[in-house]
Amino acid sequence: MGNSGSTKKVTVERDEQGVIKVTESVIRRLGGQDTVQTTKREAQPPIQPLPAAPAPQTPETTTIITPTEPKEVPLPSQSSPSTEVKNLQLGQFLEEARIAAARIKQEKEAEIRNVEDQWRIRLQEMSEAHKRNTRTAEVEFERAVHDVNELLNRQSAQPICENLKVSVQQCYADHSSQVLRCADLVRDFHSAVEAEQVAKLAKGM
Repeated sequence: MGNSGSTKKVTVERDEQGVIKVTESVIRRLGGQDTVQTTKREAQPPIQPLPAAPAPQTPETTTIITPTEPKEVPLPSQSSPSTEVKNLQLGQFLEEARIAAARIKQEKEAEIRNVEDQWRIRLQEMSEAHKRNTRTAEVEFERAVHDVNELLNRQSAQPICENLKVSVQQCYADHSSQVLRCADLVRDFHSAVEAEQVAKLAKGM
């Protein structure tokens, strides 16, 4: 009831004789006084709420950092001084071995060339000696042939050793470029002629 639109509770009492009793507040309300008071109450400034109590501060959390022992970071593997010395010595040994092998190879090649030169000289000397011996044999053979020809020219009308003479002439014809192959026939013919002459001299011819 009233302008506020709120519902007010009105209490009405009835006594035993049937008389209705109305309270004083009801009378004021019916007279409009209660509305004025209600309006005044509504016109009063609203009561400012008390400031809210500050929220309890949460204690700051302290983080305790426990120092840890530093870990050893493995470094790249490095050769120890003794290993480096061994590697250096090994390198020097290999280099010296290579130089020694090259020197030995050069010496062996020089020895082989020396032996080849010596054999070449010996073969050349042997070839020259063979040529000299061959030339000497040819000269001696030519001299023997000359002597035989002279004997043949001085022979009498009766031929001496006709068979051997024919054999010598045939050998010359067959081996004109290799007259040494007729040496045995020439020697036999020469011996036969000399024997015939000796026999004739012995007979006083």
